[in-house]
Amino acid sequence: TTGKIGSAGGSGKTTAEMMQQGTFEGWDFAGTWGIRESVTYPYLRYSPPDSDQDSLLDPWEYDAFGSLAQVALGDWDRDGKNHLLEHGLALNSTEPSGGADIVATFASGGAESRLVCSFSVRADNPRLRYFVELSDDLVHWAGVPLLFDGSNWSLGGTAVAVTGADDRGDGTWGLEFATSGVSPSRRFMRVRIEAR
Repeated sequence: TTGKIGSAGGSGKTTAEMMQQGTFEGWDFAGTWGIRESVTYPYLRYSPPDSDQDSLLDPWEYDAFGSLAQVALGDWDRDGKNHLLEHGLALNSTEPSGGADIVATFASGGAESRLVCSFSVRADNPRLRYFVELSDDLVHWAGVPLLFDGSNWSLGGTAVAVTGADDRGDGTWGLEFATSGVSPSRRFMRVRIEAR
């Protein structure tokens, strides 16, 4: 605005430079700050921007659609999964077959028989709540909330147990959990996501 390129406070930066991680030397982009280069300014990891209050983070919406025009329950790629689900599971919202999706396996063997499920969870969006649900008939589902408090996972029940978690450094965690202490007839597992 002033036309000056320097001052007692330092050198001026362009708008484009303010959207580059390299501009902010010494900032902790691994744990404190986040940025989507050429799209956003730096933001606090656990307070990422959601300008339209639709529970989809602005950087994700810009990356996926180029704007904030899409709504959480839309389905841009017509794959049967709404944007809230795809955002929450770190799936590709523009390609019907994109993303790792949810991977479930059955581990058999005596008392160790259990369902094991792995999927990606957004750690940078505290507005999302995850539910692990079990069923024996695909009609009646018993849900257990899986919550993230910014550093640890916790469960609202004893039906499932977290068996592994990995911070992927991109706002998502790879999470694995297994059923335990439930009836052997509970053969099905799914993940449901809703906005707080």
